Amino acid sequence: MEMRRRFAAGSILSVLLLFVLLSMFSVKLAEAGTIVVPDDYATIQAAIDAALPGDTVFVRKGIYRENLFIGKALSLVGEDWQQTVIDGGGTGHVVYIKADNVKVSGFTIKNSSSEYPYSGIYLDESHGGHIYGNNITAMYYGIRIYNSSNNYVYQNYITVVYGSSISATGIELAWSHNNTINNNHLHIYYIGIKLAESRNNCMERNILQPYYSGGYAFDVEYNSDFNTFLNNNVTTSHETGYYERYFSYGFYIRDSVGNVLQGNSMHASSACIYLYKSNNTIMVENDFIDADYAIDLRYSHFCKFYHNNIFRGSIELSENLIGNLWDNGYPSGGNYWEYQSPKSDYYSGPNQDQPGSDGIVDTPYYLGYDNKDRYPFMNPYREPLFEISSSPQSQKFYAPQTRSYTVIVTSVNSFILPVNLSCAWLGSGPSGITFSLSRNTIMPPPNGKDTSNLTVTASSTATVGSYTLRITGTSGSLSNYVDIVVTVLSASLDITPPEISEPLQTPSNNTIQPDERVKISVNVTDDESGISQVILSYTTDNGKTWTDLNMQLNATTSSYEIEIPQQQPGTLVKYKIIAYDNAGNIAKKDNNGYYYTYQVIPEFPSTIFLTLFLLTSLITTAILKMKRKSQFPIPNFSFN
Repeated sequence: MEMRRRFAAGSILSVLLLFVLLSMFSVKLAEAGTIVVPDDYATIQAAIDAALPGDTVFVRKGIYRENLFIGKALSLVGEDWQQTVIDGGGTGHVVYIKADNVKVSGFTIKNSSSEYPYSGIYLDESHGGHIYGNNITAMYYGIRIYNSSNNYVYQNYITVVYGSSISATGIELAWSHNNTINNNHLHIYYIGIKLAESRNNCMERNILQPYYSGGYAFDVEYNSDFNTFLNNNVTTSHETGYYERYFSYGFYIRDSVGNVLQGNSMHASSACIYLYKSNNTIMVENDFIDADYAIDLRYSHFCKFYHNNIFRGSIELSENLIGNLWDNGYPSGGNYWEYQSPKSDYYSGPNQDQPGSDGIVDTPYYLGYDNKDRYPFMNPYREPLFEISSSPQSQKFYAPQTRSYTVIVTSVNSFILPVNLSCAWLGSGPSGITFSLSRNTIMPPPNGKDTSNLTVTASSTATVGSYTLRITGTSGSLSNYVDIVVTVLSASLDITPPEISEPLQTPSNNTIQPDERVKISVNVTDDESGISQVILSYTTDNGKTWTDLNMQLNATTSSYEIEIPQQQPGTLVKYKIIAYDNAGNIAKKDNNGYYYTYQVIPEFPSTIFLTLFLLTSLITTAILKMKRKSQFPIPNFSFN
């Protein structure tokens, strides 16, 4: 029996000891769904290591000197892309990704190594990822996508300066297919966007500026086939005191077939488009603004070139070209050639022998070696079309929360047809998020704009993460789109209180008549989780007790308003404003502790008025008596 007692006691002590040891050396577990840096973990890498697939790592503002490895599906979200900085310290990749379905947004990423192949962001055998809304400064590659497919890279600002090699490149795709690169701004030392053995990719609406004269805006080589380049702007850069800087080539395409270049605007010092052994290239609706050669075509056959505007630059062709077309037949037409001379338009028809003008020059434009544009335009070619944009283009939602976007459709070249709008998530759609358009069909006036409001609501059950919603406009055969970003976060991540303006009191006097009502209005804003409640708190007994009034939002003035009830004459009223956001953060406006005050003018009691009346009457009577006495004649006591 005694041994059993000792054994039981020993067992209890062992359990207690184990509990104490576990308490001392307990490992912090990641909160399901969202991990916050530095709240939960001091470093981003520690948070990534602790995260489960599908989690979101939210990084608050600050400088984090790290080189990150992401090997699982997750969302890495910075609080503010300008103030949330990942600094690689000049070594390796700053962010290295080797996993599918990874999202990285909202960071300044800088100081990768200047050696090959190190990058600001490197995707290695990664598919279905989203890289957007980042500011990347690198020495060799801004973003490199290697052996990866179906990724989206958009709304990034990328600067690549001279490092150890003149091969400094903004974005490179190597052995990578079906990726979308759009709406990025690249300020590049040598190569803007490079494709090597990469097929079926789309590069759309990117802006490319040279950091230094030379190099290539687009470098496409080694069997990079069937890619699409839409509405990109290859421009120049200029700094005060320096000459204007150009890329040597807008598009430099070698040994690649079936690529489409449409709607691009190009400046270059040598050639806007250089083709070498690149058959079946389609070049339509491009603007060749400035170059020695608009196009330099060498050993490239069965290409199509029409509806382009050549404002400056000649055509350089190699001999023995086969099957190239320089117009789209009649009446569709060919291209506009600024330097074609003479020009006349007296005739029309396929042979330009029928009376009447048709906007097409009556004589072909000869390019050399039996190549000619049969139907050159008299004036620059401008197809009526529409553009679609959004303001803003990216927002954070601290669920539950509702926010609005303004969808803007702009008429270009006198476009006048109705545009039908629709919305769809890119990839798998999140749960708990709904959206609606105020107008599904809009019609902008010629060369004007029309809008529709998009309302997005993230409920309390919304899946935390970052998502892309594509708004597509269609009109007949024309189509265009804009991508907006919806980042859903827990309301608990908002630690910033609301902002309260100075209250406006009406009437503004410090003394108020007893029959006057006092109205208080104030502007209260919260850009993160939104306003939950605004309270006016007032006291009439010098702070012993306070009365709270819920202020109401005036939709017209966007201010919160309330009337303070009428008070007794002589009352001193002190008040302050208190605001809460949806995350529970509190802000207070109390005139630096002195409160805002006014006083109701006191009424005089009736006894005082009676006393004043009696005194006034007595004084008046005395004055009258004195006047009467002064009117009696003075007796004359004369003794003669």
